[in-house]
Amino acid sequence: MKWVNSRHRCRLNYSKFCRMVNTVNWAAQKTYKADFRLICATNRDLMKMVDDGLFRPDLYFRINGFPVYVPALRERRSDIVVLVHNFISDLNKQYGDTKYVSDAALAHLQHRDWMGNVRELKNTLERWYVISPGQCIDIAEPEGSRTYYHKAGGDRSKDDVPILPAASSVMTAMSGEGLKSMLDDYEKAVIEQALQECKSTYELAEKLKISQPSAVRRLQKYGLSTKS
Repeated sequence: MKWVNSRHRCRLNYSKFCRMVNTVNWAAQKTYKADFRLICATNRDLMKMVDDGLFRPDLYFRINGFPVYVPALRERRSDIVVLVHNFISDLNKQYGDTKYVSDAALAHLQHRDWMGNVRELKNTLERWYVISPGQCIDIAEPEGSRTYYHKAGGDRSKDDVPILPAASSVMTAMSGEGLKSMLDDYEKAVIEQALQECKSTYELAEKLKISQPSAVRRLQKYGLSTKS
């Protein structure tokens, strides 16, 4: 919520705006009817901020009409299974594949604390999806590709913050671009390396543990071809 970090005068204007939802006067020239629903979200304790004098109480009580508490992902681990299946389904549609997560990998995902909540879970699955060689994503955490996390009830340590060494050059080169571009670049590099040992799309498919049509689509996507 930007209001939390905005200046006092800005929050005062927000508070005035909330009082004028039925007749809003812009530049004192014309009156417009306003018909909208205001939805706010924050991870701050606004009530405590009000008590500490850091948030306007009048604005707090105006926006706090119907509060809904959404617990962190680590507090609703049963949702992780549903989210994983949905994300993998979306990735299969995106990449034209039929991958799935093994029970062992799923159990591992349920055991994480997910400090970044759903966004971290989604990014982790997308990374696993790309670097997994077969149809079954049967990995608790791929070698050298862990991101920051700590086990439930455990302590964080510097060992929990490794970097993806094999993709470090890709990450440097792609700095400033989105995750999808980085993942595409990483996948292309893996396929290019596999092509050095494969003479046909069938060999490539076997090497990458994917279907032959999927191998063809990936070659077309990145403008690559086999030696033959």
